Amino acid sequence: MKKEFRPKILIIDDEADFCWFVKFNLDSTGECRVVTSTDGSDGIKKIVREKPDLILLDIMMPGKDGLYILQAIKESPHTASIPVIILTALEQEKPMRMASELFADGYLVKPVSTGQLIAAIFNLLPQRTDMGPGSFY
Repeated sequence: MKKEFRPKILIIDDEADFCWFVKFNLDSTGECRVVTSTDGSDGIKKIVREKPDLILLDIMMPGKDGLYILQAIKESPHTASIPVIILTALEQEKPMRMASELFADGYLVKPVSTGQLIAAIFNLLPQRTDMGPGSFY
């Protein structure tokens, strides 16, 4: 019997409560597995270690901000194919444009419902639903 594919989602956001809340809501759907990081440097390490199928990334973080991390993801041949959805409170045109120029795959403004988040995730992953986690590495 074929095992159902549940994508691994990595949330990188400096707000621990927000990470917990999104992880809890996504986990409760049974649609995906979720890993979190509340620090940009740790987030970069977890990308390599966890091999997520998709990344939810905040822009405003101390140290390595989300745009820096996005650029690092998209410049590396090992991670460039990982879809990245920016999930941020910034609704201004400048960060939206910058994220687009750095090849973000989506941009959602907080707050966002779990339904909207699941839809955005699976809109980016339909071609991978018959593949196992990390199979595109």
